[in-house]
Amino acid sequence: PLAEQSGLIIRLGEWVLRNAIEQLIALRDKGYKDVHMAVNLSVAQLQHPDILHMLTRVMGEFDVPSHFIELEITESIAMGDIVGNIATLNRIKSMGFKLAMDDFGTGFSSLNYLQQMPIDCLKIDRAFVQTSNSKSGSEIVEMIIQLSKTLGLKVVAEGVEELEQAELLKSLQCDEVQGFYFARPMPQKDLY
Repeated sequence: PLAEQSGLIIRLGEWVLRNAIEQLIALRDKGYKDVHMAVNLSVAQLQHPDILHMLTRVMGEFDVPSHFIELEITESIAMGDIVGNIATLNRIKSMGFKLAMDDFGTGFSSLNYLQQMPIDCLKIDRAFVQTSNSKSGSEIVEMIIQLSKTLGLKVVAEGVEELEQAELLKSLQCDEVQGFYFARPMPQKDLY
């Protein structure tokens, strides 16, 4: 929030994107050719008048197809200028980027807006995964997975910390999972 309020989020976001692409290239050079990189995009970045130019400029610096980059937005995108935000997302999508809705279920989006957004993926917020050992928690996770499948979207569960959570998500046919159960954040040198 401080970076957004101060306006630094624009430069910071560009730096993060550039560094993420450099890490993606390093992974590809190590033989991981099908790896994709996900990068968060704040509402302030999305609404900045230079966003499309910045994405074009940064991608022009690297020899990586844009479809290997997934830009993650949050449901707060549905607040404010929803029509303008969707138009910008459509332009970003036409540039070849993948789009994901991060932390799904914790924000304000309506199903109507969800249908209008050109997203490729829903990411189930870790709060739902953490409660998936209860009946109501597992039902919410299952509902989000089914919604994703119905809309033709990939679904990723965040915050998997236990084997039981991973097994439940696999049984519910969740496309991808991420969390401390598999790996904690680590320096690049420890990844290989």
